[in-house]
Amino acid sequence: MQFSEQTALDYLLGVLPRDDSNAFEESLETDSNTLQLYLQAQDDCANISLSAIPQKTSSDLRSRILQVSSQPFELTSLFDTSIITNLCDAYSSGSTRYIGGGVSSSIKDVSDSYRRDTLPADYQNLLQLFNLVSGTSSASMGINDELEDWIRSNSSSGPVFNTPSQTSDLSVDNPSLQSISRTYLSAFPSLYYFLEKVSSKNSTVADVRRLFYLCRDQLKIMRASFRDLDRDRLVEDEKLMLHGAGLLRSKWWGANHTFFSPANRVMCGNFFDGPVTERCVEFAEYDSNLYCLANLLSPRSVDSQFHIETVKDILPDGVLAVCSAKTTSSAHDDISDIIDGRPSPNVPSRDAHLWNLVSQSVQRAHQHISGDDVKSQKFLGCYRQDSFTHVWFSWPAILSQDGADASTGKPSL
Repeated sequence: MQFSEQTALDYLLGVLPRDDSNAFEESLETDSNTLQLYLQAQDDCANISLSAIPQKTSSDLRSRILQVSSQPFELTSLFDTSIITNLCDAYSSGSTRYIGGGVSSSIKDVSDSYRRDTLPADYQNLLQLFNLVSGTSSASMGINDELEDWIRSNSSSGPVFNTPSQTSDLSVDNPSLQSISRTYLSAFPSLYYFLEKVSSKNSTVADVRRLFYLCRDQLKIMRASFRDLDRDRLVEDEKLMLHGAGLLRSKWWGANHTFFSPANRVMCGNFFDGPVTERCVEFAEYDSNLYCLANLLSPRSVDSQFHIETVKDILPDGVLAVCSAKTTSSAHDDISDIIDGRPSPNVPSRDAHLWNLVSQSVQRAHQHISGDDVKSQKFLGCYRQDSFTHVWFSWPAILSQDGADASTGKPSL
């Protein structure tokens, strides 16, 4: 196969499709003309960089470069423990794959009239915010005037979003209250943090990009939680469209995250190459589970960072999502109390809701197994090793990969 100069440039810039990249790499090993094209593309990129006006490197870029060059976080010792090896022996994904949306409620079922009215209003505000932070917006290019005006206009008479002032009444035993919990306890807290950064004129382009991801995820989580919130877009969310683990890595890698606490840096480990969910509605539920684990661990990290990995080669026909953070022994005990259902004065009620949301989701994804067995066989759980707390949940793997692929090129609502 003959390649062009443009093909070599596309490969070097990382925009060449996977199959073409594989073919190009094979040719690099055997064909001198392909190698020459590649070397020329490297020289062209180097010459372009020499013509650029020198700029001061942002702190965000520096931290991301340091993360890439640092020693990768290793979970091998966790996977060798008896709790994980026993999970591997017990795990099965079932014959019918869960497609998400299993606990979707109707807004009409929300008994609180105030909440029933504010949920659609919050969703509409999110749609407006999404347009202000999307890839074609002025904010995405570092010009925040329009975004700041919107925040100022929508917060003049109160908060931009009507998040619950307390979470003690957000029981997950009631389907509509569970949908409210998932709506307001997953991505919203971190989204609020970045809104405040923008309004205080202390944000970067990376912060706006993070706000974009949070806004997009929050919209999908709300649609998956309330089936009559936006029926037309929910129909699109329910169509077959594979979502790869790379989508998770692209939005979590090097990001700042917060849950009613100072922001912590996310350190991404291994994210397997392949699809993790089959539909947007399933990805929204998987996403919210990952947010819940991050929200549970992030405030308890002692070094202002936590790690996320998704691993496919550990469980038979399953995917394991793991969040890890260095914690104190008392912080780990608090998480253990949450998981075991032991009331503790040190644990906010919202933290118990986070774990219950993940637990019920994992049970829905493994309906061929009783809820008690899902818990006892550690389909989700936590473990302390050295000074680290690891929390995880398992999810059925996609065995067939037929269907269109979602991408982050032009992310949709």
